[in-house]
Amino acid sequence: MSEQSSAGNGSYQVITPPNKLKAKVGLSKGIDSKMLERAQALVDGMSGDFVERAAEEAGNILTLADSAGDDKADDRVVQIFRIGHELKGQGGTFGYPLISTIGGSLCRYIESVADHKRVDLEIVRAHALALRAVAVNRITGEGGPIEKQILGELNRLLKKELSA
Repeated sequence: MSEQSSAGNGSYQVITPPNKLKAKVGLSKGIDSKMLERAQALVDGMSGDFVERAAEEAGNILTLADSAGDDKADDRVVQIFRIGHELKGQGGTFGYPLISTIGGSLCRYIESVADHKRVDLEIVRAHALALRAVAVNRITGEGGPIEKQILGELNRLLKKELSA
C-alpha cells in the first residue's frame, strides 16, 4: 500500500510494508487471556525449580572459587561470571529480584578486574553465599531489612576491595 502527494515543495510517496507478523498471529484484538494465564502458571511452576537450581549454582560458584591453582584462573572466573549472569537474568523472572541484584553485582565486580588472577575470591564467595541464602530461604523481596543487610555487606566488601 502506498500514498502519494505533490503538495508543498516536492512530491513524495509513502510506502507501508505489509505486516507479516499480524498475518501470522491473526486479526484478533489483544492477547488471549487464557493463553496468558497458562504461560504465567508455567512460570510460577518453574520458580520452585529455579530456587533449587540457584542454590546449586551458588554451590558451583563456591567450588570454582575454592579450586586450587592460578593456571586455570581465567576459565574459573569465566564460569563464575556465566553463572552470575544467568542468575541475574532469571531471578526477577521467577520472583527473586534479590538473586538478580546479587548476580549483577558479582558480574560487575568481575568485569571491573582486568586480570582474572586478581579477582578476590573472598568477594566471589560472599556473593555465592548470599545467593545461596536467598535461594534456600526463598527470599522474594527486594527492599526489606534482610535484603538491605545482604546488599550492605556485599557493598562494604566491594568498596573495601575497590579502594585498596
